[in-house]
Amino acid sequence: MTALANLSLLDDYLVRQHAFSRHIPGAGIVGYMRYAGTEGVEAFDSRMANAGFALPPTSVFRSKLVALPDDHFRIGFGHATFGTGLAALAAATHA
Repeated sequence: MTALANLSLLDDYLVRQHAFSRHIPGAGIVGYMRYAGTEGVEAFDSRMANAGFALPPTSVFRSKLVALPDDHFRIGFGHATFGTGLAALAAATHA
């Protein structure tokens, strides 16, 4: 699958999710997802890590040079197995 096909899969997943919104840069295969769940993005990341998913929150990438929002995490969608991972993530988030 191509990154564009994977992005389409991600968009289909987001239609069923109300806790997320996305920002995908004009180029590249990594986007930022906003998590609006009540538990907060850090707790969500910990819960997903326990389920086997690495969705690092922006606090991991914080620096003095770049201001990043506290309620986002990174997601890469360029890998050939993205669809399989997204299906597992959907099962873990009950979407």
